[in-house]
Amino acid sequence: MTLGRVLRTTTIAVLAVLWLVPTWLLAVNALVPAVHYSGSPHWLPREFGLFANMSEAWNRADLGPALGNSLLYSVVSALAAAVIAGFAAFATIVMPVRRQALWFW
Repeated sequence: MTLGRVLRTTTIAVLAVLWLVPTWLLAVNALVPAVHYSGSPHWLPREFGLFANMSEAWNRADLGPALGNSLLYSVVSALAAAVIAGFAAFATIVMPVRRQALWFW
């Protein structure tokens, strides 16, 4: 192995660990029940409190109306995009233009 290959592999390994540590802490601390969370990070899960945490966050932040608004906007915008695309496709096919396939590139 050359020196460049060793340095490249070492750099990638260090960057992977730097990415994995916060991701691991995020996942583990999401599992800690809210009553046991002290503000300092937990490195290993002791209890499973994910669903209780999600329920508490849902109730505290009142996420129901926000979810409804997001669902409404996403459904309406997706339907509008599909209808507009359908109109554009119909017009592209019906209009007498040369090389119609180039419009889709």
